[in-house]
Amino acid sequence: MHALCIIIIFLIMYELQLCRSCSRCERGNKSLLLACIIRAGTNYKIDTLKALELARNTSLLALIDQRFGSSAKRIWNMLYTEGQMEQRAIATEAMMHNTEAREILYAMLRNGFISLQDVPRNPDRAPSRTFYTWRATMETACARACIMLYRTANNLLARMAHETAMHSELLHRVHLVNQGRMDSSQLDAGSLHKLKRTVRIIEASLISIDSQLSTFLFDFSQ
Repeated sequence: MHALCIIIIFLIMYELQLCRSCSRCERGNKSLLLACIIRAGTNYKIDTLKALELARNTSLLALIDQRFGSSAKRIWNMLYTEGQMEQRAIATEAMMHNTEAREILYAMLRNGFISLQDVPRNPDRAPSRTFYTWRATMETACARACIMLYRTANNLLARMAHETAMHSELLHRVHLVNQGRMDSSQLDAGSLHKLKRTVRIIEASLISIDSQLSTFLFDFSQ
């Protein structure tokens, strides 16, 4: 139930973001939340599997956009929709140079978000008579996204530990002030403000990662 609430909240926040950034005509076919609502007589219910699929797809595309750029997001979504495509067809469909498309494809391949399949024309599998197709699957991409998010969370926790160790004396003084054993005027207000700001940013990032992981890992079928 907790994961469902996160998914619904995620979709609502995405809808609000679209409302702020798009005109009414541009928003026409972009309602994710309404796509998950099913009418059953006089009642309405939410298709949880559809909601989860849409939330994963939206979150994954945002992650790809952040890591590889908007062109990579367009290419991944194209491969996911079409099933498999050759490099030249991808470049043509995405309206970009073949070299640029190849760089983006191999960047996503190195990070495990897409795969490359060789299709031989003859049984001898000679490279000159073999063509290659690119493909993207939601399961593989979500698994790689989870690994990336776990690594990011680990880096953030390491940064938090580093900041705590670097300012151990300041934190000790704060503890003494809270106990009434030291006057607050003896604290370095500038350093304390900077530390609090850093900690807030790290904590907010960890909360965001936790929400994304819930979307990628939760399974309604179990």
